[in-house]
Amino acid sequence: MRRVLIKAVIITYIGGRIAYFGLELLHMVPGRSIGFASPSAMLHHLVLLAKSTAILLQFYPLPSAGLEWILWSFYLIGLCGTIAISFRSRKQGIKNPAVKILLAFSVASIGVIAAAFVLTNFAGGIWASRFLVNVFYMAIVALVTSGAFLWRSGKRLEKSLLLVTLIGYIIFWLSAVTHANWRYTPDWAGTRALAQWLVAHDLYNGYGQYFSANAPIIGISYNNKITVRPVSCNMGYIIPRLSSADDQFWFSAAESPKNQEREFVVFQQPSPRWEKCTIQSFGNPDRKLTYGAWNIWVYHYGLSQRLTQAQENFKNKWALKNIANNRKAITKVGNTLGISSEWAQNAYTWLLQKGFAQ
Repeated sequence: MRRVLIKAVIITYIGGRIAYFGLELLHMVPGRSIGFASPSAMLHHLVLLAKSTAILLQFYPLPSAGLEWILWSFYLIGLCGTIAISFRSRKQGIKNPAVKILLAFSVASIGVIAAAFVLTNFAGGIWASRFLVNVFYMAIVALVTSGAFLWRSGKRLEKSLLLVTLIGYIIFWLSAVTHANWRYTPDWAGTRALAQWLVAHDLYNGYGQYFSANAPIIGISYNNKITVRPVSCNMGYIIPRLSSADDQFWFSAAESPKNQEREFVVFQQPSPRWEKCTIQSFGNPDRKLTYGAWNIWVYHYGLSQRLTQAQENFKNKWALKNIANNRKAITKVGNTLGISSEWAQNAYTWLLQKGFAQ
């Protein structure tokens, strides 16, 4: 059993590191610039953890009507009762080793990710709750496993609490779906209305922010009659956003006609940073329009060639910055060891310039 567990831990660790590396490249998990949070931030993270867990379990947002409060109270009592009885039944003797391991793993998984959520400096808002997804799944695994054990006991109280919990969760889950109109309609955050406005102004091809302008969604929401490619503002330049499900073909020569008469850039206002990036990459616009919370800057020429040049400028600037930072790091290592690091700096700089190192 010991050998099996050791092998399982090693395989899980190696597989996890490979999977994390791939997901990190896609910006789907936190990067490695994570450190410990300050004590005040940890208290804030505790509040976020409680609110995030409540959202996952459909306890939050709180009800607004009298009947909803009654159902919410029954659901709360049912879940708390199920959890309490599950802990009691576990102590009284779940003898199946597989069930014990499953419950222990669920508790350990929830504990580790919750501790990381509170102690690190990553969680800056409620958006970070998406990284608590294993808390949600492991809680369900633990409750279903305990629930199956309780159901077999045949006691009426245990069965009643389980049924109340299940029915309550389904009711509030359906209620959450019903109220989340922004997610389940074509006009997600006003994207369809923005697309209609762009078409009405004879604007069919452009670039926009991935999140604030919902660039990938605009075309979809208007039957692909309009194309808005997602871009990022980084180090003073507008560059293609080639992560988070975006692909290089969105910015290929075929997809970016060079003879386009008019193109546009859409970004949220006010945003001095995006204004500087846009002017730095594409020059001053021919027209500055606004619609709702967005700026729409119109250019009477194609932007694809300038976007390609901006991307090259960004890469060169990033490479110079990276070389400077690495030279500083090599110097510190040399000073610590008491040796000259000039040769190492020159060698590493050459490797960086030739693309052999990062």
